[in-house]
Amino acid sequence: MSKNMKFEIITPPFFALVIVACIALPGCSPRNTAQQETPSDTIVIAPPDKKRSTPDGKMSATEETENGFQAQGTVAEVTKPPKPGSVPYKDALVAVHLTNVQSRKGAPKEIVVYLWGMKDNQPTPASKIEKGQTLTLTLAPWDSVEEQYGGYNRVELSDPHTMSLEAYWGEMP
Repeated sequence: MSKNMKFEIITPPFFALVIVACIALPGCSPRNTAQQETPSDTIVIAPPDKKRSTPDGKMSATEETENGFQAQGTVAEVTKPPKPGSVPYKDALVAVHLTNVQSRKGAPKEIVVYLWGMKDNQPTPASKIEKGQTLTLTLAPWDSVEEQYGGYNRVELSDPHTMSLEAYWGEMP
């Protein structure tokens, strides 16, 4: 690899991933990488627009409501919270990859849901969720609650495909 090659990984809210590669081109050096225009050697990889229409023309769930809605789906993958007392924090969120999602609000068929997995150093009911289980949850678009819950520690899913899915906050009944 060239010694003038520079890679930057920036992860703004909602899992947007931007990769900037600057390869030994005229005017592109470690001291000269902040340019006003996007250089021709910049590669940007980002998830699809969250506020898009579904294939049948309905607006996605993120635009239909901010108050939450009920949905049911099958657990494809779930993370487990840390063992209480094993980490220096007392609250943690777990992630659930739901497939076959059904809702009256037109949510995508495949989503990621964040729930409390540990609260005040105690496991929550979400810590008992298993792969293959059918869940019924009250969901709210992650964007509408990110300011409230985004600062908590999260246990992320291992499948990179899930980073491009719409994210929701979930509450168990």
